[in-house]
This record gives sequence, structure tokens and C-alpha cells, in this order.
Amino acid sequence: MLAALATLPGAVYEDPDYFSAELSQIFGSRDCFALHTARLAEPGERCCLLVGGRELILVRTDPEEVRAFPNRCLHKGDPILRRGESGRSGVIRCPHHGWTYGLDGRLIGGPGFSTPRERAPCLPELTCSVVGSLVIVRPEGTKRGGKLAWTSAGPLRRDEVSVSVKTIRVAANWKLVSVAMWNREWIYALPNLFVRHHEAGRVLVRIEPLSPDATCMEVAWASSISTIRDDRLIDCDLSIPTAEAEARQRAIGGTDDRTLQEALAITATEVDRAMESAAPYLLRW
Repeated sequence: MLAALATLPGAVYEDPDYFSAELSQIFGSRDCFALHTARLAEPGERCCLLVGGRELILVRTDPEEVRAFPNRCLHKGDPILRRGESGRSGVIRCPHHGWTYGLDGRLIGGPGFSTPRERAPCLPELTCSVVGSLVIVRPEGTKRGGKLAWTSAGPLRRDEVSVSVKTIRVAANWKLVSVAMWNREWIYALPNLFVRHHEAGRVLVRIEPLSPDATCMEVAWASSISTIRDDRLIDCDLSIPTAEAEARQRAIGGTDDRTLQEALAITATEVDRAMESAAPYLLRW
């Protein structure tokens, strides 16, 4: 499993149109890891981050709920928050023209705004759940009834209170990064999440495709210990899989008889099979 992702036609690692199709068909329609709940600990805390190629706003609305919205104002489609921005407030305000939203995404104010709250438009809400200590979101579409599919993996740790994060940019396609992580025996839990368990906590590696030949790895050490030093992340050496992925990217070449649509189907199948194989491990955590 996943090894097949390194043997596809060369274009699937370099073609921008194929890359866009992957963001929609592999990441957009599947449950993806957004962040650890410790980064949105209190009601009113929010942040903006890239998940599956989509800029999203994640906001803690109450102790048991996190909501997700596309980072686009209803007025002119401008970004509401800067990517990476975080903070705490009772409202979400677009800086461009002052349109202001409640934490539930409903428009509550702006220049000339006079619509009663019950009739005011809302930011389109995405399907989002808190699973243990992880926030899981589906980057495309709107919120639907029921739970995310991944909740069937069972309860995860809820006692983690501290998270330290660092990012690594890799000059390689996300599929090659994923294969390299798989080869190093990381557990592939979601399309964009690899996990490794330690006595004091877990290392979570969120894979974010940036372009056909660039990937961001957001590495988080999650622990029940109240204070974590950043150098604890050294316990998990990622230099080998990143070097392997970059070497594979440089060596890309050649063609075969498979179409890009066939390659996309193979990618989707391998991703789903790998996640399914991880379920027994997750049930024990």
C-alpha cells in the first residue's frame, strides 16, 4: 500500500491540472486533519490555515465544538483572515469592508447592514468534528447531517494539553512524501495525516500539498505534559523521508500507458486502503 504512488506516470508529479484534480478528488471529499484541539482551547479562539489546498477558518464556538468555514467574505470574496493568523474574539471581522460575522458564521454587521439576524446570510459551513483531541474537517462542500466517516476509528486521546509545532517544506510531490513516510513505518491515518506514538504523547505530521513539486509538513508533538520543549520534536527524525522524497522528485521521468484519470483512481484506492489498514492501530490509542 502507498508504494504504488511512487510508480505512476511522470506527469502526475508535475502537472498543475492533475494536481488541482487531486486536491478536489483526494483531499476535498475526504476527512482531513486540520489541527490539534490544544491550538483552539478556549471559545472564541480561531485560526486560518490551509487544508487540502483550501484556506479555512477554524473557530472554537464552545468547549465541545469547533466549526469550519471557507476563508472568503460573502461581500466580495476577499480573505477574512490572513493564512496563519490566529487569535481570540467574539466575532470574525473582514478587514476589507468591515463585514462582521458571529462565531456561527452568520453575518451580524457591516456598512449599511440592517437585515434581521434570523434572515441574515451565513458563511457556508463545512463538515467538521472534534475526534478525541483532533479537529477533522472535509475541505469541500457544505455541512451535512451525520458524523464524519473517520469517527468510526474509535476514541482517541483527550488528555493532551500541550502542542508544539514546526513546519518543514519539502521539494517533492505530496505522494512521494507520503510513500517515504510509509516506508519509515509511520501510520497513515488520514489523507493528510501520519502518526507515531510515544510514551509521553504522539507526533502528528500533517501533509499539505502546496504545488505539484512542493509539500509542507506541519509537525506537532502532542502530550499530556503541560509544557513541551521544541527540541522534543528531535525524537522524530524526518530528514530521511524528506531526503528520499526529494530524490524521487528529481528522478522523475518517462511515461507509461496509464492515463491521468487511471492514475487518479489508483491514488484514491491506495489512500483509502492505507487508511483502512490503520484503523486497528487507532482503536488502541
